[in-house]
Order: sequence, then C-alpha cells, then structure tokens
Amino acid sequence: MTRKSFSFFLACSVFVLPLLSQQDHPTLDDPVLRAKKAADRDVQKSVYFVVGCVAPMLGFLIGSSRTTPPPPQLDLLGKSPEYTARYTKTYTETYKRIRSNYLFSGCLTAIPMWSLFLVSFYYLIKIS
Repeated sequence: MTRKSFSFFLACSVFVLPLLSQQDHPTLDDPVLRAKKAADRDVQKSVYFVVGCVAPMLGFLIGSSRTTPPPPQLDLLGKSPEYTARYTKTYTETYKRIRSNYLFSGCLTAIPMWSLFLVSFYYLIKIS
C-alpha cells in the first residue's frame, strides 16, 4: 500500500512542480531586483550602526534625512526611461530603509550602553 501511495506522490509531483515553478519570478533584468541588490551592496551598514550607537541623536537626524546618494550610473546605461525611473525609485527607497534600520539598531544598542555609562559616572562622582 505504501508503495502505491509513494508512486502516486511521485507522479503528482512530476506534473505539479513544473506548474509551480512557472510563476512570475523576477528576471535578472528586473529593475526592482537589481536596485535592491545594488542598494544593499552600497549601504555602509557598519558605519551607520556605529553612528547610531555612538551618537543616537545624530543617527536619528541622518536616518530622517531625505538625501541619498544617486544610484550607480553603470546600471542605468542604455536603459529605457521607465526602467531608469523604477530603478531609481526602488534604489532610493531601499537605501533609506536599510540605512534607517542600521541606524535604529545602533540607537537601540546605545540606550543600555549610555545608561550604564551615565549610572557608573554618577556613582563614581558620588563616591568621590
């Protein structure tokens, strides 16, 4: 009985799996996918984390700023205006999101660090 059910399962998978794999997958020339990869590559994650950790208010100001570096021009060379517009929009949004996430993570790490520093500094002055 188990041999028949296993054979039935294999026969169904032969027909169902190719249908599932034909769904809309992004191609290599998809501007959204390429912009997300480029933004993830270009964001200096460790720098933004350290800035958020060392100076939380500065990190908040940087995270809320509207400026981002322009997308790499080599990725846009010879592309249509629609492609360029989608790529630029996605790159900017993804860059800001990743930058804000790392700044916020640094700020969350800084809260206990600075609290411990201030409490120990307070007790050090109180003892003296």
